[in-house]
Amino acid sequence: MPAKFSRSKKVNASFVFRASRLAEDVFRRQRFFKPEQIVRLPHAGALDGFGTGKSLVGIHHQRAMRSTHLVHVSGEYELPFGRGNRFLSDIPKWEDALIGGWYFNYIYTYQSGQPFTVGCPVGTTSDFGCNANLIPGVNPYAGPHNQTQWLNPNAFAQPPAATAIGQTDYSPLGSPAEQVRGPGFYNLDSSVFKAFATGKGTTLQFRIETFNTLNNPQFGNPGQLNFTNLKNFSEITGLRSNPRFGQLALKLFF
Repeated sequence: MPAKFSRSKKVNASFVFRASRLAEDVFRRQRFFKPEQIVRLPHAGALDGFGTGKSLVGIHHQRAMRSTHLVHVSGEYELPFGRGNRFLSDIPKWEDALIGGWYFNYIYTYQSGQPFTVGCPVGTTSDFGCNANLIPGVNPYAGPHNQTQWLNPNAFAQPPAATAIGQTDYSPLGSPAEQVRGPGFYNLDSSVFKAFATGKGTTLQFRIETFNTLNNPQFGNPGQLNFTNLKNFSEITGLRSNPRFGQLALKLFF
């Protein structure tokens, strides 16, 4: 969605909402389920423990393509200094050669957090993994909700253990995977540049570029997801971005 406000201002913006539905055929091993119990279903509500119903799906659940919201905004702006501009418009040409004609551009990115799975503290079957249940009505992000503790341990529950081979109660499997999301990501890269005429048909461009201009820490997903062990539960210890980095560049056009 490009827009041009004047000869000196340009903005481009885009917004993406993306999601997919993914069917994963799992739990096919006969040691826990009988072959005749494994059927494909139209939605996750058909699996006990995932909604209402009596049949097994191989889990069919909402799964983000990592991040569901993605925003890009980029633009270019001529700094208002030098001849013909708002400030210092009457300076001599030799001063304008240094002060005028500078441009600022930027790229801003925001994306929502990536999903991850809180598993069971204790296995419920001999063959299969399981996921923690989300307790209805309890906000999994309540509490500090920061890098020290991202999730609310009181929002999760251990599924019941399996009691028989071939049982028709599938609640030991717990909830669908990727119940929660980690921190979002936002970043600004920017540069200031100016072109100098160096001869007939040639131009030299000088650039000052910075990446992660605001030097914001971008936190990764939390670790230590055993909600029965409150020490360091859902603490975030890693970053998914680099510190601010700057560079100088020359580009010759001919």
